[in-house]
Amino acid sequence: MTEHAMKPDLSSSLFNMWRCIVALAWADGECGAEETAYFGKLFDSLPRHYKMTQDQRNTLADDLVNGKSGGIDGFFAHINDPDI
Repeated sequence: MTEHAMKPDLSSSLFNMWRCIVALAWADGECGAEETAYFGKLFDSLPRHYKMTQDQRNTLADDLVNGKSGGIDGFFAHINDPDI
């Protein structure tokens, strides 16, 4: 079994949790250089622990650079895994 095969998928719940956290970083209308660098490193490490789709990677990168209009409310309904 390959290392990639042993990684769990990045679940929709966990993916939306990260999107929510990034939206919180943007709550004041900007995501500063330190926040961006921190999240960038964190998101770069996620594929070492989870199988991620290219769409998930692109979405997190876009959220980090551009923010997400509408805030965090849209993500809460999708955070439904009690183990995260």
